[in-house]
Amino acid sequence: MIKITKKNKKSHLDYSWITSIYRFFGLNIAKIISIIPISPNQVTILSLIFGLIGSVYLCFGEFWYYLIGALLHQISITLDYVDGSLARLRGQTSKFGGWLDGNIDKFLDGVFFTAVSWGAYLQYKEPLLFIMALIAIITRYMIIHSVDMVRYGLDVSNLSPKFKKGVLGESMKKISIAKQLIYGKNNIQLLFIVFIFIGRIDWYLYLVAVYGLLSYLASLYIIGKQVRKLDKK
Repeated sequence: MIKITKKNKKSHLDYSWITSIYRFFGLNIAKIISIIPISPNQVTILSLIFGLIGSVYLCFGEFWYYLIGALLHQISITLDYVDGSLARLRGQTSKFGGWLDGNIDKFLDGVFFTAVSWGAYLQYKEPLLFIMALIAIITRYMIIHSVDMVRYGLDVSNLSPKFKKGVLGESMKKISIAKQLIYGKNNIQLLFIVFIFIGRIDWYLYLVAVYGLLSYLASLYIIGKQVRKLDKK
């Protein structure tokens, strides 16, 4: 029988409450399919397939196509949580799996906004919507890059174990939370579903573009504040 420790349970609640819901479903689906001969990397590929099919639907620029495409992307996002949970449950975590998952995740981000902008262009005939989508893509990647630069680019070899566990550990936690709360993929794609029912996808693209720029500035402030604590050491 597979058991999850209290420590592991807590790690699933470290981000936003929306993310914790995805993690909950991802973990429980992983438990169910753990008896099936399917590898975590195969689940990752399934996530890619659902995301690509969903993006094709988004390109048509009509209500039902938008809705089906958005739901397929939700399945893709959920599978993105299933693969990691399945790998941990089976003890099959690997660097290649993490690399594959991360690259597919970022690729689908770009495909999603590109597809939405194309569908919106067919609907509204506004070329400016492509620029809004580009801004949304770039700012999201910049936020991810800023977080990863701190997480993986800092030289912490000269810091004491106590400091690493204390200030540095708390800084990494706050930076990760900032990444999720400010501009998490889950929040952005759920917001898209709201605008499908409002019937203004063009407003959605303008909003995520402006929101992306403001979020990037906010993330720089939050991340910079945490990194300054390391300089004081």
